Amino acid sequence: MKQIEASLSRLEGVKSAKVGAKKSLYVVKVLENKCLAPSKMKEAVEAGNFSFEGAEIEIVGTVAKNGDDYSFTARASETKFTLKANEDLKKLVADGKTVLQIKGELTEPEEKDKDGKKLPCVIDVSEAKEPPKVEKK
Repeated sequence: MKQIEASLSRLEGVKSAKVGAKKSLYVVKVLENKCLAPSKMKEAVEAGNFSFEGAEIEIVGTVAKNGDDYSFTARASETKFTLKANEDLKKLVADGKTVLQIKGELTEPEEKDKDGKKLPCVIDVSEAKEPPKVEKK
């Protein structure tokens, strides 16, 4: 397991990496101004002949609603995501809250847009809440 943790820790932007309670799930903390695609984590894990079931993300940023679609821009890295919104997120946005802390499964679509560019990663939101207030000194 130390081999996987070391392999994941070498990826650009990773602060720390640990094997989770389930051996095919990994807890990877990424620097706030960086983005780490699930495909990069999968490559690092599978290179050590271990399985990779997916990635979960917890991140703060701004939610935007366009019709029935929700998008998200990470606070520091400005990385864009597509959201599969849960009821908590929909209620917060309906109440005028747009700066949120969200958590959910992160996936990377294989399809591309009409110009051949990769589509944004998707977060299937499991939790949405207002981020903790930071006290200014």
